[in-house]
Amino acid sequence: MKLTGYPLAVSRTDLELRGSIMTAVLDMAAAARSAGAALLFSSSYRSYDYQKSVYEREVKMYGQAAADRESARPGASQHQLGTVVDFGSITDSFADTKAGRWLAAHAGEFGFSLSYPRGYEELTGYRWESWHYRFITRPAARMQKEFFDDVQQLMLVFLHDNRAALEAKRLPAR
Repeated sequence: MKLTGYPLAVSRTDLELRGSIMTAVLDMAAAARSAGAALLFSSSYRSYDYQKSVYEREVKMYGQAAADRESARPGASQHQLGTVVDFGSITDSFADTKAGRWLAAHAGEFGFSLSYPRGYEELTGYRWESWHYRFITRPAARMQKEFFDDVQQLMLVFLHDNRAALEAKRLPAR
């Protein structure tokens, strides 16, 4: 869904997200606004071709090794899920803005998770990105905070490594 049809501050008119997460997006944006922390939506869904152009631009500007720390290769970007938002300036300084501090404290309440936290580059494969949030659902965000030190990648690794055992314990559909 195009974000321009909603009461959101957007940096570009072509930004889109999955319709299924729009309630959480709108709730979070309204709560941030009420707290005096306006969220600027700077990037969202990216097609394969768009991600390819972003990645190739990064490689050309910074070289392969640096690009691989900053930008996902096409087909491997969370942005291609349609459930990720980059907020604000898309620079390290975002963390120290009112919006950056508000998101760090409250995004999980709305089901959003910081994908690439500071100090976890070796685990995530990407440098810290204080502006990059992925919608994982409210229950998953609570579980991430309670059991995985609020680190998305730790939860994803656990789920991957324990998939068979978890599926064996799955309750039958009602």
